[in-house]
Order: sequence, then structure tokens, then C-alpha cells
Amino acid sequence: MDIVLLVVSVLAVAIGFVAAYWIYIRNWGLGARLTSSAQWLYDIVYNKYYVDEAYTEAIVKPLRMLASALTDTVEERSIDRAVNGLAQLVGLAGEGLRRLQTGLVRNYALAIFAGIVAVMIYFIVRSLWGL
Repeated sequence: MDIVLLVVSVLAVAIGFVAAYWIYIRNWGLGARLTSSAQWLYDIVYNKYYVDEAYTEAIVKPLRMLASALTDTVEERSIDRAVNGLAQLVGLAGEGLRRLQTGLVRNYALAIFAGIVAVMIYFIVRSLWGL
């Protein structure tokens, strides 16, 4: 199978080389005459059978429209709101915690004492109720 493919490939190259030599070197001007006599065929081949244009119209443009619609609906209505909401939540938490930082040692000592009392109450209640 590999030998057959190799032979076919080499033959295709050889035929193309001979045809190009015959059209463009041996018969100078034949290429221009062939091009002008079959301009429509030249245009199709020159534009790569219009595959790029067809692909753009059939695949790229619909996918871009879908992506644009998803961007407008999903991203702006869901993702952006979630990110902005989280940022607002962090900002509000920062505002609340900022009020706790007074810089006064007595306030911090009171908070530590309240925490110790809360832990002691937790262990007392737990031991009394057998949790």
C-alpha cells in the first residue's frame, strides 16, 4: 500500500512538472491564452474553489452570532453579576470589619474575653447535655 501511494505521488509530481514546463517554458504565452479563454475556471481555481468564503458563511458567521448572543445573555447577565455581587459582598464585609478595628487595646481585650466566655459556655452546655 505504501509503495502504491509513493508511486502515485511521484507520478503526480512528474505530470505536474511536465505540464508546467510545457505550458510556461516551452510554449511561452500559452498560460495567458488558456487563462483568458477559460476565465471563469481560472477565477474558481484562483479563489481556491471559494472554500474559504463558503466556510466563513456556513460555519464562522453563525458561530460568531451564537457567541455574541451568549456573550450578551450569559456573560453580562450571569457572570458579570456574580463577580460584581461578590465584590460588593467583600466590600461590605470590609466596611463591617473596619468598625471592629478601633486601635484601642481595651476593646481587643474585651473581644478576647468574650471569646473565652463563649468557648467555656459551649463546653459547659455540651457536658451537661451529653452532646
